[in-house]
Parts: sequence; C-alpha cells; structure tokens
Amino acid sequence: MKKILIALAVIAGLAFFYKQSQNGGVALPFMSAKLVNPLPPGSALYTEHQAFVDKVNSNDKIVSKFGSAISSKGLFGNLKAMQQRGAQSLPRKQIVAMNKAMVAIMVRLPEQSCAKLARPRDDFDEQLTTDMLAALERLPLKHHKTMTDFIYDAMVADVENMAIIPVNEANYQAALLDLQYTYHGSSAEKMNRIMSNLQGASDEDACWAVNSLMTAAEKMPAQNTEALMRHSWSR
Repeated sequence: MKKILIALAVIAGLAFFYKQSQNGGVALPFMSAKLVNPLPPGSALYTEHQAFVDKVNSNDKIVSKFGSAISSKGLFGNLKAMQQRGAQSLPRKQIVAMNKAMVAIMVRLPEQSCAKLARPRDDFDEQLTTDMLAALERLPLKHHKTMTDFIYDAMVADVENMAIIPVNEANYQAALLDLQYTYHGSSAEKMNRIMSNLQGASDEDACWAVNSLMTAAEKMPAQNTEALMRHSWSR
C-alpha cells in the first residue's frame, strides 16, 4: 500500500508542470528555465494557475534546481524528489488538506487516468494531466489552492533544506490499525493481490485500490493520516 501513498500527492501534483511542445513531448526549461501555464486562457482556473506559475518562476532557487534537467524524465525525477523530500517538512494541516483534495479529484477522473496514479512511472503523462486539471475545474477553487500551495511549499522546503518533521510512531501504528479495520477478509485479499502486481492489474482494480486507500486515509483521525503520509514519503 505504501507504493501508492508515496506516489499519489507527488505524482498527481506534477501534472501542473506538464507542457506539450509544438514538436511533441515535454517543453523543458533549457533556455528560460521557467514554467508555463498548461491551461488555456478560457479555463476557469487560468488566472489562479498563472499566479502559481508566476510564484514558482519568481523563486530563483526552485527554478535553478528543476531547471538543470536535460530531458523530460530528468525534469520529472527532479520535481518528484523535491516534492517527496519537501513534503516531509510540511505541517499536519496541509498534509490532511492535500489528502482530502486528492480524494475529491480522483472520484472525478476517468478510470484509466485514475489507475495511472497507482502505477509507478518516470515521466509525464499528457492525458493524466488533462484529466487532473479538468477535474479541478469542476471543483471549488479551494482544492486548486490546496494542491498548488502544497506543491510550492514542498519545493520551498526542499531548496531551503527545512527540517523534516519526524513520524510520530504511535500515530503511525494507530494508522496501521485503522487500515487493518478497513481491509480484512476479501477486501484485504483484493488489495494485496492488486498491490503485488500494479502494472498487471486492470484499470478497474488499480483505480479501486488508489481510491479506496486514499479514502481510508481521509477517514482516519488527522494525526494518523499525517503519520501514514510522512512514513510513506520517508521511504
């Protein structure tokens, strides 16, 4: 289950950095080292997302770190590492809010894109990006702010080398008990079967696993959700 938790907030957040170039593939910051807004001007989120892009582009430390990539996979890897490291420095309130936003988004994704969130990958995905942003457009603006604040603050925490908040072991063990209460019998067997072969699982099964796990985490007491996520990101 931890494989999903490690990737979810990180991988989903990287959709905000995708830009299809005119020649195909991902437009990288080779020359300008600046992000671009992947949303069209007519989008309901265009203004808010442009503010996020401008904020990222105005931080020289962030731009310098992700701008060193020379391939789309390199950029993806840089951003993923920054997010996973930086997320460990964020407060409980922000982690719990991010989890809730992800649950709201996932139920609005087509099954294929939902399943992609469960599967490990090393590069951007245009369709997932499109579907993620389309889901956000159908949600209140607070969810976009939750996502973009999390992404930006995690990058700041990474480049500023902010202190990592340690996992509360008692809360982590309580979170594991919560999961045991959620998954037992046939549901536990189903989850274990899917998680043992995510790449080979059907889209339906992979989507069920990721939705079910994040919903279970959302229903936990906040301190348990926090501990579960911190533990996952530290691995």
